[in-house]
Amino acid sequence: MPKNSVNIEALRRAILIQHECMATHRKTVFVREETSENETVWEGNVDVFDLTGHSDAKTCYSWQHLKDNGEVRIFAILGNEFIDSANKAVQAAIFVDKQPPSPSSRTKPQRYLPDNSLGILPTIPMYVLNPSLVAR
Repeated sequence: MPKNSVNIEALRRAILIQHECMATHRKTVFVREETSENETVWEGNVDVFDLTGHSDAKTCYSWQHLKDNGEVRIFAILGNEFIDSANKAVQAAIFVDKQPPSPSSRTKPQRYLPDNSLGILPTIPMYVLNPSLVAR
């Protein structure tokens, strides 16, 4: 099986686990997010999946990120009226990842998610996979 097929299968499985629906790969999109000073914040491929069996979403944007320690984080962001492209999915992940810790979570290792009372922020699952399953 080609390396890209292994990556897509890992993403598809992460979507199945996190969102409990079937995912069919539609396309791969290259995304580059930059600061206003044209410094690259993130760049890479985002895979777009069509969903079957999810109550709200029809699309999921997913990618993997290899951390410095060799762990792999998989992001699987559901499409909605605000997140309707691979670029917007990456922007949402960057936004959520850059939030400061809340005062109550400073003593425990926990991710702070901003108030989502409007329901516009995605759930950002981050799975740690066996690095041997992911092509580098």
